[in-house]
Amino acid sequence: MHQDQGYVPLPHPPFPLAVLMIWLLSDFSYENGGTYVVPGSHIDEHGNNHVRPDVEFEKLAHGEPGLCALKASAGHCFVMDARVLHSGGRRLVDGTRFALRNLYIRGFMRQQENMFLGCADEIYEKCSPKLRALMGYTPYQGLGMVHGDVFGAGPKKVPIGELSMERPDELNQDFDWKHSVIAQKMHESGNPHAEYLGPRARL
Repeated sequence: MHQDQGYVPLPHPPFPLAVLMIWLLSDFSYENGGTYVVPGSHIDEHGNNHVRPDVEFEKLAHGEPGLCALKASAGHCFVMDARVLHSGGRRLVDGTRFALRNLYIRGFMRQQENMFLGCADEIYEKCSPKLRALMGYTPYQGLGMVHGDVFGAGPKKVPIGELSMERPDELNQDFDWKHSVIAQKMHESGNPHAEYLGPRARL
């Protein structure tokens, strides 16, 4: 049993800091290990958090209504307050259960890794400005910048792989940053550490 905002130190504020969304690509059921949830395990009738430093929250699964298996068919989307206790289930039948999980968080809590930088150009170009913001391309008051761009990052153009000080030649690659607006401004201001190679030509 865990909360998906369990990385936030206790006590939690009396409101969710994240929302979990599970897009079901397969049917979910008790038999195929569909996500177990404990409805109402996040707050009491007064809106106070159930999970607190002084609570053995695992025991909340033994009350009413107790542990429930998510049952829904492929194509549905399950939306949940990230404070709700849940876990994966043991699969009792053959096969594989597929799903996509997104954790939508408040703007000041940026994600651990900017996975959106791997988004292909052709997908990025089809996204609306609102969708790009939801994907994480729009920084939040200075958080989530890429190459110092506070207005909005685009997808990374050149995968660079692993770098090592034992292989110093790798550090001379044609990095995206050398074509960025921030590199240009730093170069023009006389910063000796900024190498600007001009705008990158689009393929």
